[in-house]
Amino acid sequence: LMILAVFALAYLTTRSVSLGSVLAAITFGVGFAVLHNGNLTVMLCGIFMSALATFMHRQNIVRLLKGEERKTDLFKKDKE
Repeated sequence: LMILAVFALAYLTTRSVSLGSVLAAITFGVGFAVLHNGNLTVMLCGIFMSALATFMHRQNIVRLLKGEERKTDLFKKDKE
């Protein structure tokens, strides 16, 4: 639920799906580190998946930093 909340908040405030996805991936890694700190293997696997998801969004991150990432509106209806 926390990951969904972070994604939704990021998307609703910026209209950027990629920013929401990156922040959700980071939240996933932090959540694994907090919730599974007694099991090093599980914790590291969660952090690795988070890092991999963030790495896979590297082009989106570059566009976000340049201000070139396109915005979306999932709730807008077409006027066609």
